[in-house]
Formats: sequence, structure tokens, C-alpha cells
Amino acid sequence: VLLVLRRPPRHGLWIALVLAALFAFVGWSFLSSRYAVINWAIAYVAPAFGLQALLLAFGGAARGGLAFEQRDIAARLGLLIMAAGLVVYPLLPPLFRRPWTSAEVFGIAPDPTAITTLGVLLAASGGPVPLLFAIPLLW
Repeated sequence: VLLVLRRPPRHGLWIALVLAALFAFVGWSFLSSRYAVINWAIAYVAPAFGLQALLLAFGGAARGGLAFEQRDIAARLGLLIMAAGLVVYPLLPPLFRRPWTSAEVFGIAPDPTAITTLGVLLAASGGPVPLLFAIPLLW
């Protein structure tokens, strides 16, 4: 995800594939395996994470996939949202007097993964980008 800062031309594909793998992992390991036990509605949400993984994989591989050349206000806001998902979100437990073991980390928990993905997509440009917002935004 930090490759977004460097903006080389071919990193859009790799960023999309890594995000796709993380969405599939979070959907299966966290939502389906752990959270579904205590929340019946997750059985309907976990497949959406799988769908997002497919959309990211195909969107990143599509012609004109994710590109990170722009430096407008939306891209800067995207970088700020990425920082919130990667750094700020995991640091919240001490503020609420909770143990560090309850920290939610990007790539393991759904909230920071969706937040960081929204930041990446906001910083991106390219053909499939608008289609990739729906599921992380709804989460």
C-alpha cells in the first residue's frame, strides 16, 4: 500500500492484487470464521468481501487499471485516509482504555482494511476505480 506514495506506473496492478488478497483473507479468516459465530448477518456480508477481492483483482488487471499519477486534493485526501487506516486506527485502543490485543490492524480486521482501501481508491485514477468503492464504503 505504501507503493502508492512512489507512483511508479506498474505498481497499480500489485497494489490491487495485494488489496484483493487481503479482502479475501479478512472475509474468510475474520468474518466467516470468527465474527459469523456471534453475528448471523455476517453470513451475508462475508461474500461481499470475496466479491470485492474479485473486483480488485480484475480491476487492477484490466486495461487502464489503477494508476496513481494524480496529485489533486482527492489524492491527498486519499493518502490521509490511508494513514488513518494504517496508523491511527490501530492506535485507538489505549484511548478507550482497552488492551493492545484488541487493536484492529489493516489486513487482519475489516474496518481498517476497508478504510485504507477507500484511501487507496481515492488516490487512484483509472477506468474501474468508481466500481471498486461500493463494498468498502458500505462496510
